[in-house]
Amino acid sequence: MSLEQTLTTQSHWLNSFHVWEICPKDWHSSKNKRCIFFSHAAGVASGTYLNFLKDWALSSGSRIFAMDCRGIGQSSALKTFESIQKHKVTDLSITHKIKDSLFGDVVTPLLQSDLMNTFACVKDLVSNQCIELQRNAEELGLSCHQTIDAVKWTLAGHSLGGWLSLLVAHKCFVTDLVLFDISILPKHVSFIWTLACLTRQRKVHTLAKVAKARKICYRNEAEAKRVFRRSPMFRGWKTEDLDLYLGSNYKTTEKGFELRHDPLWEATLLESQQPSASAGFAEIPKHLRSQLNVLFVAGELSEACTLEGARVVKSNFENAKWVVLPGAKHMFPFTHGQTLLRLLEQFNKPPTEFNPESVSTEPSLKLQGLSKKRENFRRTNVKVA
Repeated sequence: MSLEQTLTTQSHWLNSFHVWEICPKDWHSSKNKRCIFFSHAAGVASGTYLNFLKDWALSSGSRIFAMDCRGIGQSSALKTFESIQKHKVTDLSITHKIKDSLFGDVVTPLLQSDLMNTFACVKDLVSNQCIELQRNAEELGLSCHQTIDAVKWTLAGHSLGGWLSLLVAHKCFVTDLVLFDISILPKHVSFIWTLACLTRQRKVHTLAKVAKARKICYRNEAEAKRVFRRSPMFRGWKTEDLDLYLGSNYKTTEKGFELRHDPLWEATLLESQQPSASAGFAEIPKHLRSQLNVLFVAGELSEACTLEGARVVKSNFENAKWVVLPGAKHMFPFTHGQTLLRLLEQFNKPPTEFNPESVSTEPSLKLQGLSKKRENFRRTNVKVA
């Protein structure tokens, strides 16, 4: 049976933000309803992840929503900071942080506000649908499992999207998180980047410089595809995922095949990178950190997430699970998707049953890192099948 026969895919525009929805066709009739709200990496629109998200929805039975952050993909929300005046900010503390950010970062609080407001709209959408279906079932004298409280939510994200999901989880009253390769810098790099942020020198960010210099327009899609195939970032990507990237981040105009977003805005997103993971984690109240059920997945060869992060994570989240994908770089949702999906199948298992080694076809794989006795936290290497 094809994905089209088992899943429905549609778009929503909520307060100027574009949101993809992927829903298993039997979701409304299931008793254990799960929804996932996914946020993408900087400069990589959510539509790029559609193939991976469809497989995740199918394997988990979850209804998945994925938003384009402001200025990226199809979202029409303004990229300027002035737009905060036009949209209600539900958390007053965010407005305070915008004015008085220690590291001079005015972007992350704004993106947090966007995520919270869009997530609230999506929850209302799901709730209203459940109420309507339950009302219709009652009128027909049928039993219905459309209880709003029964819907369990998970926040998920890749890179910048993972950080945003983590920082707003307690404000959204969500305890389940799945984070792909969030930025956790090595100590020496973190020290330098912290100094740069404190002295308002964020423009020295290496990847931001690359983003600013990227080509905005190609003659046609074929030319763009030839160029991107040679890029190290897309090495190992399937053709269909590269097509999704091009379709989600570029559009055909009179000028040619043109980038949808402003490279300067993409650079600004990259410059909003957390200077210190510990400082970022500290933004979440300590008593709430202990309540979070978080899965951190890091790529062994990632330039963004150091494997030293295992210790930082453990010291801040007692119920965290940390898994390393050997041979994987930062964009592993596109290069190690099937291994990642097998790992995610175990996410909601209790710590004593969480066994990342089971996703491997190599029975000789041994747990590495912390002792097996520390069942609530594991740093594990998962071999790629």
